[in-house]
Amino acid sequence: MLFRAIALSLALLIGIGAIVPLATEMVEAGPHKVKTYKKHKYKKYSKKWWRQYRAQQRRKRALAARRRALRLHQLRLAKAAAETGKIPPPPALKPARVVHAALPKVAVRKASGNSGAVVQIGSYSNAARVASAWNAAAHRYSGLRNYSPMSARFDSGKGTFYRLSVKGFGSVGEANALCSSIRRGGGTCFVRGTAGDRPVELASR
Repeated sequence: MLFRAIALSLALLIGIGAIVPLATEMVEAGPHKVKTYKKHKYKKYSKKWWRQYRAQQRRKRALAARRRALRLHQLRLAKAAAETGKIPPPPALKPARVVHAALPKVAVRKASGNSGAVVQIGSYSNAARVASAWNAAAHRYSGLRNYSPMSARFDSGKGTFYRLSVKGFGSVGEANALCSSIRRGGGTCFVRGTAGDRPVELASR
């Protein structure tokens, strides 16, 4: 019994000797602190709030820029693939076929006026266009049908042109009245004197 009590006392002393230094180290080291992150809620429109707002906007702009760069890169890859033939390019559109309906020829009435004034209604670089232009103008402006279509060649610094005009007015005032009616209808014209005007050669039916 004596030996057992002595052994138990020694074991107790050894255990106390091991616990005391450990407790001392913990006291010296102090309590262990855990770092935590708090979500800051600043007062709206304060300096810190504006600083946080600007940082958020910068992050949004940076993200949008990265998305645009990625999209541009994808478009470049698609274009390069199309050029190399890996991706078939879209089919080319065929030009639309325009069909011009032929206007019926207008009967020319012989004008009785002897005035030297003419009303010019057009000028063309090709003599063959004069007859078709007269036919279209006479259908649009019925007042032209009361006069005779005339044509004259005109050489200028820009080239040779073929004038289209009408003749057979009783006076300059009558010519001005016709020109005014054409302008009201959206056309262009002017009154001038006869300058080598000859009757337009219209193809017979």
